[in-house]
Formats: sequence, structure tokens, C-alpha cells
Amino acid sequence: MKRVVWPLLIFGLSVTAWLSVIYLSPVLAKAILLASDACPSGSISDCKEVLSALGAAGDTFGAVTSLFSGLALFAVAYTVWSDANARREARKPLVTNYLDTNSIIIRTPRIAPESAANLTVISKVSNRNGEAALNVAVHCEISSEGVSLARFIKHLSQPLVSDGAEEFEEALEIKGKELAKLLSRLTEDQQPILFTFRIEYNSLENVRWETQVEYEITCKEGDRRRRLNALRSGTEDFANLWENGAEVSLDARVRVGSWAHARK
Repeated sequence: MKRVVWPLLIFGLSVTAWLSVIYLSPVLAKAILLASDACPSGSISDCKEVLSALGAAGDTFGAVTSLFSGLALFAVAYTVWSDANARREARKPLVTNYLDTNSIIIRTPRIAPESAANLTVISKVSNRNGEAALNVAVHCEISSEGVSLARFIKHLSQPLVSDGAEEFEEALEIKGKELAKLLSRLTEDQQPILFTFRIEYNSLENVRWETQVEYEITCKEGDRRRRLNALRSGTEDFANLWENGAEVSLDARVRVGSWAHARK
């Protein structure tokens, strides 16, 4: 109810103030003439010279009127531009990715001449609404305590249209200190590794958008944990635990509060 009353009240007061000028102007002019020493009678016919002088002085305020007219025109132009820009940005795609327990896999490890392993990432990137996404680029980074262990960029081959999706696979070789840090976090420290996805893409209106999410990567106890410990320490049972193409799948879950979507 207040949303209707206040605009009507303001409109009514504005109209009243405008109409009152018609009745107040003669009264105000006569008061000015009576206050003037050059025209003590206040008669219009006897005070033409004074009125002419006052009229000339009033004309000097025409510049102020032009200024406010220009400001009003600018305000209208800005409002139109702001509305068009808001409509343009309202058409925004929402591209996300998805990981599960089979999305990150450690394969083909070796301990000589130095410890190394392939980290395979399998992820599905999908468009969650009806606006098409062009030039989709997925920036991936694996980190621990703010230190980057591996990173890569994947460019999708096709635009993502309404409810469209594309799966990609990337194999990274991690070795040396980076692999030792990764294995330490997954086994002994039991602290999650952070896997950050930052997806950049364009809308049909050529507005650049970005979606970001972080996954916590862990490894549960059992055979998978024993294989990682054998790779980390280079023990004698390394060959037995990793024979016949054995591999370790890591668990991934979204870090709470890490989702973000904004114009780039």
C-alpha cells in the first residue's frame, strides 16, 4: 500500500506547487514593487521602468534553467542506458562442472629414477540454463596450503547451448616435491587437497562471465591408502600393490561456500 500512496502524494504536492505559482506570482511581484524605493506606489502603470529592470535581471537566470534542463536530459539518457545494460546482462549463462569418486584417478606410478605418477582428471561441464555459452575455457588448479601443485586449461570445442554438456579428460604427470606433497596430504596428514575450477565463457551478447568452485580431494583408508603410502615411501610391496594396472580413485566433494558466479 505504501508503494502506491507515496508516489501519489509526491505527485499531488508537485502539481499543487506548480499551480500555486500562477496565484503567487502577482502577489510576490506587488510585494517587491512596494518594497522598492523607486516605486513606492506599487502600481503597474507607474512602475514600468522598475519592472523592466527586474525582468532583465530575471532573464539572467535562464542559464540556470538551461543547466537543469541539460541535467534532466542527461538523467533520462543515463536511465535508458542503464536499463539497456541491465537487460543485456540479464541474459547470462550458468556453466558448472561436476566431479565424483571416479573423476580423479592416480595411474601408472613409478619410484625410479624419481617418484612420479599420472593424475587423470575426468569432468563434465554443463550449462544450467537456457542461455548459450560461447568460448568456454576451464582453468583447473590443484593446490595445498596455497601452493600450486599442478594446473592446466581446457578449451571446449563447442558452445554449450540450453542444458548442453561436454566431458573432458586431462592427464597430468606429477613428480618430485609436488607428488610428495600430494601424497603426504592424502595419507599421513589426512588434509584435503583443493581442486579449483574457474570456468570463463561469453554470453551471446558478448558479456564475459565466470563461475568458480573448489573441490576437496581426499582418499579413504583401505587398499587405496596403502597403494599411495607404497608410492610415497617406495617400500618393497610397491610392485605388488600396483601390479596389473592398479589405480587409485580419489574422493571429491564441493567445498561449502566456494561457489561463485560473476561478470568478469
